[in-house]
Amino acid sequence: MVQGNIECFEQNPRNSIEDSNVDFEDEAPEVIIPQLLEERAEEDESNFNAQANFDLYSVFSQISQETGSDIDDLPFRITKEATTTLICATFGGLLFGYDTGVISGVLIDIKPDDLHLPYISDLHKELITSVTCLGSIVGSILSNKLSDTYGRKPTFKYCMFIFIASSVIMFLSFNLLQLIIGRFLVGVSIGVATQVGPLYLCEISPNKIRGALMTLNTIAITGGQLLANLLSLLLIKGNTESININNRGHHKWRILLLLSSIPAILVLILLPFSPESPRYLVSKGLLKEAHDSLSLIYPYATREQVDYKLYRIVKDILKLSKYSRSYLLPSIVSQNNENTSNNNTGTISNPRYSDPNPGALINLPFTDGTPSILPTSHIDDEENSTTPLSRNIVFRQNFLRRSSDIRLDLSLLQNLLQKQLNNPNNYDGNICDPRTKKALTVGCILMFFQQIVGFNAFMYYSAIIFQPLTSNPLVPAVIVAFTNYIGTLFALNYIDNIGSRRMLLYTIPVMALGLLLSSYAFEEFRADDKEILRILLVALTIYVFGYAAAMGNVPWNSVSFLPLNKRSFGSSCISVVNWSTNFFVSITYLSFMNYMGKSCTMLFFLFMTILSWIFTYMYYPEIKGLSLEEIGQIFNKENGVDVNYVYRKYHI
Repeated sequence: MVQGNIECFEQNPRNSIEDSNVDFEDEAPEVIIPQLLEERAEEDESNFNAQANFDLYSVFSQISQETGSDIDDLPFRITKEATTTLICATFGGLLFGYDTGVISGVLIDIKPDDLHLPYISDLHKELITSVTCLGSIVGSILSNKLSDTYGRKPTFKYCMFIFIASSVIMFLSFNLLQLIIGRFLVGVSIGVATQVGPLYLCEISPNKIRGALMTLNTIAITGGQLLANLLSLLLIKGNTESININNRGHHKWRILLLLSSIPAILVLILLPFSPESPRYLVSKGLLKEAHDSLSLIYPYATREQVDYKLYRIVKDILKLSKYSRSYLLPSIVSQNNENTSNNNTGTISNPRYSDPNPGALINLPFTDGTPSILPTSHIDDEENSTTPLSRNIVFRQNFLRRSSDIRLDLSLLQNLLQKQLNNPNNYDGNICDPRTKKALTVGCILMFFQQIVGFNAFMYYSAIIFQPLTSNPLVPAVIVAFTNYIGTLFALNYIDNIGSRRMLLYTIPVMALGLLLSSYAFEEFRADDKEILRILLVALTIYVFGYAAAMGNVPWNSVSFLPLNKRSFGSSCISVVNWSTNFFVSITYLSFMNYMGKSCTMLFFLFMTILSWIFTYMYYPEIKGLSLEEIGQIFNKENGVDVNYVYRKYHI
């Protein structure tokens, strides 16, 4: 009879919901769960197998959304852990901005004798600048694998070590190859930091302030660029004598490159006091550690609130993989052929892993109200640790090996897994399906336009551009960086209200106007013509502000187009497109400007800017306020992308 009930449950895990006579509306979930557990434990105490009928999903499904999100409604308070975590996560963005902005001052201060060269050509400058982008491509490709394998914190820690090592190498560089190696290594660390930093910050941030904290990361990047240009102005001074005299006594550029190690050292000091990502810990089956991490992130939450938060993380994790096998436990499940039993199933001490039958994972025994992965005969009994296990027990042993350390009803994990398997509408999110390919293509193309319109060329080479035009070229460079910072603040304040698509359509023409004026200024410029110099500076300021207001930020949000279980892959693809195009622009800009002229270079960027507006108008959708399913409908349109879905359905 009991076995028949188990088989019935495996066929339809929701049967017990329909048969339940409990009135969930009259009692709080905190009261319901213990009562049901106690009642059912007493009812089935005489038969161990009958405990498989515990359908805790029926209980969990009755928990209101308000109860489930109570922990995120708690007021945010500054604690030691919150402060250290915020510093660690945002300093990755600060280092990214600093190391991309500092090169402008380095290129005008470095001398041929510093690198034992007869001269420093435009090609040398382009190599020193662009090799960082190559390193960033490598870092972007490696980052997701490293963070999923070793964790967010360890990967971020290794990234900081690379920052420090590369800073020392660049500081001690006495030939071109050493400097290029240092710049390549700093690029690798930038590629990792730009992926892992926001991911870590997103996963440890309370929902209530997640948007604000992600905003701080963006501000840290542009703030790092501004800081680099200000320090260049203070150290190098930017005067003609410092720039043009070939004097080996000037090594301010070395100090500028070494300074990036200071934030990295600070991060290494504070990182041990920051919690690991609970989502990562759950994905590895480390539920006790995930519970402790949540307690640090939500220091004023009750034990029950932390429990429910962990339940919801587990539920989200299970949704990311159709069978929740390859995504979960890649590092904690090991094969051991030396200590296996005759039936080839392994033991508790040395389990042999085999893909389980998920339908049978609900058979989870209990002792004293606390879930355990072991049958009654094995609990707290080392003598039985070599007793052969079934394959289901082996899987539970690996996934729930820490379950006895926390007061959670972990059988819920099996019920959620069963529900996931029985869902006929489960979307696996294969990268080859039309919706995913179309969404990823749109994101990658817009990221291509973000770089090909030339912004980073102005950021990298602004001091060189203004060097023939003024006695202090670092002043215009600081103005450009400051404008970028202000434009970013503007975007973060208004983009959520206006929408990403409209912000792009409104600000790209502003960029085009700035480039058109820049082309005119370069064409008409004559020596000592201060009026044209002012026009050029105003034109670049207009362009940079228009860029920072939308194009500099929106393409990074394109990863939201993708299904949840493909966002990590999509983020890497978009980052590779970003750094590849960035490399192309930075390796060719000075040569192209010398060959075609500054005015024609501005016209080329103007042409690409116009193309970006056309692409945005035709293919880039607005997704403000949409759920994942609705975003999927936008890209399920047979003939292109339904860019007006939001406006048509919600009349905004």
